[in-house]
Amino acid sequence: MRYSYLLIKEYLKGEFSRKELIEYLDNLGYNPLIIEDNEDLIFELEIPANRGDLLSIIGVCREILPMKSLSLQLPEINFEEKISEKMDVEVENYEDCPYYSCRIIKNVKVEPSPAWLKEKVEKMGFRSINNLVDISNFVTGFTGQPIHIFDLKKIKGGIVVRRGRENEEIETLDGKIRKLNSEILVISDSEKPIALAGIMGGKNSEVDDGTTSILIESAKFSPVTVRKGSKILGITTEASLRFEKETDIERVKEGLEWTTFLVKEVCGGEIGPLSSSGIYTSEEKKEIPLNINKLFQYLGKEISEDIITNLFKKISFSVRKEKNFFYVKPPVWRNDIKEDVDLIEEIAKYIGYSNIPSEFPIENLKPTPSESEYKK
Repeated sequence: MRYSYLLIKEYLKGEFSRKELIEYLDNLGYNPLIIEDNEDLIFELEIPANRGDLLSIIGVCREILPMKSLSLQLPEINFEEKISEKMDVEVENYEDCPYYSCRIIKNVKVEPSPAWLKEKVEKMGFRSINNLVDISNFVTGFTGQPIHIFDLKKIKGGIVVRRGRENEEIETLDGKIRKLNSEILVISDSEKPIALAGIMGGKNSEVDDGTTSILIESAKFSPVTVRKGSKILGITTEASLRFEKETDIERVKEGLEWTTFLVKEVCGGEIGPLSSSGIYTSEEKKEIPLNINKLFQYLGKEISEDIITNLFKKISFSVRKEKNFFYVKPPVWRNDIKEDVDLIEEIAKYIGYSNIPSEFPIENLKPTPSESEYKK
């Protein structure tokens, strides 16, 4: 994915220069690679395998909030449901797809994207196609939640999320015929597969110039299932990259709302109610106890407790102090934070590893039970 200085700046309140942004991201360990430096600064980042939340503009915005006195400034998302038509949805196995949501919008107008939308998707590295496809790509790149839009008239019956069957085939959007099997998760209607779940849509349900009614999909697919299907088929897409790194349930909701709002604003149409299958439950994280003495020992120096508290709050972690412990709860999108050493690494990242004394007490560090070498 590509990132844009001006896009990031648009959604943050506060001032910072291009140079400050690049230097800060470099200090955080993301090794920015500048692609263009003209009217805007376009760059790529090295995203860790466990930081799928950073495959989005809003993810990077959240990550750099401690840089200065910055705060998120997101537009208000609002729309009104005008029709009652819903799509029937069935998920055969909730381990493959814990939650699937979709919404019908009728009487949309497909045409070339307005200049502002075309510019934004191209800055993210997508090719502008039409307003509907560009909206789905923009929301994918902005929120990190992959979105797919089907032509409603090409769907027969309801939506079924299921495994592929032997001898089934689907022609994907890239024009290739893909042979399916029971290891590959698909989105199907009552007659046929219409998409490779979490990977790529099918030609038999794609949006085209004649589309007037659509079905927007926003779902949470199993990272393991998507990864397996992607490997079998030899396909890696912007969607599969994000699902393989795991999305969170809040992003599913956020992605559908952003898409609905933008379709109404750009393409018009009449909005239907939410259809879903699965359990929409908050994925609130558990509190992680962090011993302050252990933190200082690992860092090799003492840090003001106020600095630690303010840092965690800036990056949306809830934190409270009780006796000699911080009790820290990461936000739902931080799937990489699981134990106290992860919190210590987060603090070290922001204060700068170069500020940690060279006498860092390596001999006192013990591997955690999650480390593969320890398990051996």
